[in-house]
Amino acid sequence: MTLISKSYLALNAELHNRKKKYGGKGDDWTQRVLEYIAEAGSTSYLDYGCGKGNLLAAIREARPDLPCQGYDPVTAPEMPERAEFVTCNDVLEHVEPELLDNVLAHIADRMGHMGLLVISQRKANKTLADGRNAHLIIKPTPWWMERLSKHFAYVSEVPPIKPTRVGVELAVLVKPK
Repeated sequence: MTLISKSYLALNAELHNRKKKYGGKGDDWTQRVLEYIAEAGSTSYLDYGCGKGNLLAAIREARPDLPCQGYDPVTAPEMPERAEFVTCNDVLEHVEPELLDNVLAHIADRMGHMGLLVISQRKANKTLADGRNAHLIIKPTPWWMERLSKHFAYVSEVPPIKPTRVGVELAVLVKPK
């Protein structure tokens, strides 16, 4: 199953190299993710699309007892094992539209129990080397909820971590089918 084209992988690698902070956010979700992991009783964690690994590092530091792994086609390309709790934070809007269903299916397949997906719903402030906005998919909540429901048995919106992100960031808890 193709998750990313070679040409788009090269564009993402270039952006990671050009913008040192690109893919370096996400750790502002640390406390919420730790709460969800605890509530779910999850015994393993995967940060899918981990970028620079900031959230992954924060979870590892807070929970050294929890087996943690990261996957990112640019920064951590080794295919991940299945984990009970999976996050995918600020990733799905970057996926090539024609490969979105493949990526969602892969996330669902890697998810043992539950996950948190955080999706930006606005243009990025970064541009790919080919001139396109770094957010390839900018869609409203109903579109995302319908799309996610095709791949997950449970999809429930939760509040973003900052009130200023209401309407520009969709956060959902999901469970695999």
